Formats: sequence, C-alpha cells, structure tokens
Amino acid sequence: MIRSQDTVSSISRAHVSRINWRFVVLWVVVGFAIVEALYFALRPGGLLFFGMGFDQHTYFAAARDFVAGRGFYESYQLAGPYEIDAREILYPPLLLPILIPFTALPDPLWVVVPAVLTGAIVAWWRPSYWALLAIAFCVAWPSSSGLYLLGNPGIWAVLLVAVATRWAWAGPLVMIKPSLFPFAFVGIKSRSWWLGALALLVFVLVTLPMWRDYATVMLNARGAAANVLYSLWTSPMMLVPVIAWLGSTRRSQLKAS
Repeated sequence: MIRSQDTVSSISRAHVSRINWRFVVLWVVVGFAIVEALYFALRPGGLLFFGMGFDQHTYFAAARDFVAGRGFYESYQLAGPYEIDAREILYPPLLLPILIPFTALPDPLWVVVPAVLTGAIVAWWRPSYWALLAIAFCVAWPSSSGLYLLGNPGIWAVLLVAVATRWAWAGPLVMIKPSLFPFAFVGIKSRSWWLGALALLVFVLVTLPMWRDYATVMLNARGAAANVLYSLWTSPMMLVPVIAWLGSTRRSQLKAS
C-alpha cells in the first residue's frame, strides 16, 4: 500500500512538473487584458462615450491640417486660455514624423503596428514568471486597454520604450510624450542613447517655431489634465517592456555568452 501511494505521489509530481507554467501565466495575462478591455468599453466615460479610435482620428485630422499648411495645433489653443475637453492637440511636434505616414495608411495599422512590435519585443526578452505576473497587473490596470482602443498616441511611446530596451537610441524619442520623460532614460548608459538624444536635439532646433507653439499650447491649457502628471494613467503600460527587460530570462544568457 505504501509503495502504491508513493507511486501515485511521484506520478502527480511528474505531471505537475510537465505543466508549462509560462503558458499558464501567459493566458492569465490574456484573460486580464480581455476583462479590462470589456470594463473600459462598458463603463461610463469609456469607449461607448468616445468611440473606437477617437484619439487617432483626432490626431489624423491635425496631421492632415499640418500637411495642408493649416498648422498642427488648433488656433484657439494658441490664442489664449482654453479648457481641455479631449479634442485638443497636446503632443509636441516630435509626433509628426510618426503620425503623418499613417494618415495615408489603413487606420487599423496605427494600433496594430505598435501593439504587435511591442508584444514581439516583450516576448523576445522571455520574461520570468514573476515578470509575467507583474505585466498582467499592468495590462489589467484600469484604462490600460483604452490606449489601444482609442488609438492614443501613447501606444507609440510604449513601443519606443520597448525598442529602447534593445536599442538604446530609441530612449530619447519617448519624449513624443514629455510628461512620461522618466522612461526616456531607458538605456542611458549606452553610447547609442546619446546618439538618439543628439538626433532629438537636431530635430528640435530644425522645428523650433513649432516647439514654441507647443509651449504656448501647454501654458494656455486649463482643466484637470493641464499638468505635467496628466499622463500618469498610461504609466502601467509603459512599464510593461521595462518589466520584461528587467525580469528577462534571456539577459542572463546574453551576459553569460
């Protein structure tokens, strides 16, 4: 009887050891994402209020105005104080090189490209179990899915952070959303980060009049979102590639080699 029980116990342990826990945690992440997306879609002031792709269509219209010579920012934003009501242009000119090509491309690509590339880089790092659980928490954070459902330009900031974990030159470009500037320092110890910073400086100097407009737009803004912390709600998604990088099982292999 004792041997029989020992046999059953060993079989149970062997069965548990064969479970792919990474696969289990991955589906926990997916489940959290689905639940959070449904919550954002159905809650008051969520997707039903704004409509799918609200942010991207707002910025696409601004980019078309810029290409047509009518400027990137709304005239009333430059004229004097105004209340933010979610339709204003609150990003710096650095967004335009990303934004303009997508005004001529199919709308879904604006979201699909950064989502897929970010996911690919996160997966490449092979996050540990604890990292995957932390990522699940970030994905399930209220409004995280709203970035993608609304097509908020912040999804490109998330991608740039992900790219910076592998190629540091992309770090300074996170300044497409200046309120998230701490994430721009990802990879600062690398020489290529400073090359990215130099490229950013050159772009600012070339487009300096537009940056003056951007400063005016931000100083004229009024309302709850008119502060440097207005983008904190996107921070959990910004942390996803950082967590994957810090909790990577691949990093130790790369150091060993």
